[in-house]
Amino acid sequence: MGAHSVSPVFIAETEEFIELRNHDISINFIKSMYELGLKNLEVDEFIELRNHNVTPRFVRELREIGFKDLEVDELVELTNHHVTLRFIREMREQYGESLSLSQLLE
Repeated sequence: MGAHSVSPVFIAETEEFIELRNHDISINFIKSMYELGLKNLEVDEFIELRNHNVTPRFVRELREIGFKDLEVDELVELTNHHVTLRFIREMREQYGESLSLSQLLE
């Protein structure tokens, strides 16, 4: 049996796969986020989303109420500040539909 060469790309991809797996990030999670507009994310960004409990459902619901182009750090900030869809709806009822993300986080 001869030795097989392993490319640095294969090693990097394998390490990334293991890292995703260690954080319980499935292909369905990645695919869902991609379909919701979060494209070209790095492995670390998927891990950050998962670690901060940002779910595809949360992203989809945010998109449905008008927050369509949020970045990973904005989604994480929302969950860190416990901003829920209910909170957003209540704030909009009280202060109007045009509330920005930064206003919601104040």
